[in-house]
Amino acid sequence: MTVWPAANRGVWISVLSAVPKVPGCKLVVLASAGDPAHWSYQVRERARVSAAWRLHEVDGPVPWVSPEALVEQRALLTDSQFARLHLNRWTASEDRLVSVEGLAVSVRLDGPQDYRPGVLYRIGCDLGLRHDRTAIAICHGEATPEPERTRRVVLDRMIVFDGSRADEVRLADVEAALVEAWRGYGRPKVRLDPWQAIGLAQRLRGQGVSVVFDRF
Repeated sequence: MTVWPAANRGVWISVLSAVPKVPGCKLVVLASAGDPAHWSYQVRERARVSAAWRLHEVDGPVPWVSPEALVEQRALLTDSQFARLHLNRWTASEDRLVSVEGLAVSVRLDGPQDYRPGVLYRIGCDLGLRHDRTAIAICHGEATPEPERTRRVVLDRMIVFDGSRADEVRLADVEAALVEAWRGYGRPKVRLDPWQAIGLAQRLRGQGVSVVFDRF
C-alpha cells in the first residue's frame, strides 16, 4: 500500500468498498512502513483502534541482512529512509516542515482568526492542480509568553483547493481567494512557488498585489 502514489488512492477505495458487498469476503493488506503523510497511514491508524481489523506489525531489520550491510546502509541512507526501509518504522522525511509528533503537541486554535490591526501578516500559496492540493496559508509571527521568550508562527487561516486529473483546480478560483485574503489581511506580500505560478503572479500584480517567489 505504501508504495502507491497518492493519485492512486482511488484503487484502494474501490477494493475497500467492495469487501462488504461480498458475503464472507476477507481483505488482507501487506505493507511496509512509510511516511505518516501518506494516506495509507490513516488506514493503519484506523486498523490499530478498530475491532473490525487485526493489525500485526514486525519491527526490523529482517534477520537475513548482515550487521555489516546494515552499517553500510545506515551510512548511505538518511535517518528517515533507514527507519522506514530497514526498521519498518513510520517516519517523516527530514525535509518536512514539521514532524507528526511536533504537530500533535502544537497549540490548535478554535478556527480561522480574523484580521487584527497592527499585526503584520504573510500569505503563502503552494500551487497544485491535479495530484497535489493548492494551499493558501495566512500567518503571522508573535512572541511566546515568558519564560520561553521566543517567536512562534500562528496560522490564521488555511484555504485549500483539491483537484484531480478529471477536475483540475481552477486558477481563477485561486486568484480570487488570494486577492480576497490579501485585501482582508492588510495587503501583505504574497509568496508563490515559481512552479506553475508565473501566469498567476502576473494577474495578481495586475490587481496591485505584491508578489514574491519562494521555493516551498
